[in-house]
Amino acid sequence: MSDLDPRDEAELRTVERARLQALVSADLDRASVLHADEFQLVNPAGESLSKDAYLGMIASGELRYLV
Repeated sequence: MSDLDPRDEAELRTVERARLQALVSADLDRASVLHADEFQLVNPAGESLSKDAYLGMIASGELRYLV
């Protein structure tokens, strides 16, 4: 069971959906706002990508989200 207020849970879901939609549509301006400056992605191989490197891969088309 979550300790979050249901309104907070709903807001978190809304923000996460917006973040994912920004990644799918490669809306880098929106994605940049929705990722913290200190964001790091750790991929399944254990490699770490900074926010800039991650969004750069999306911008270049090297990384594409389809859904």
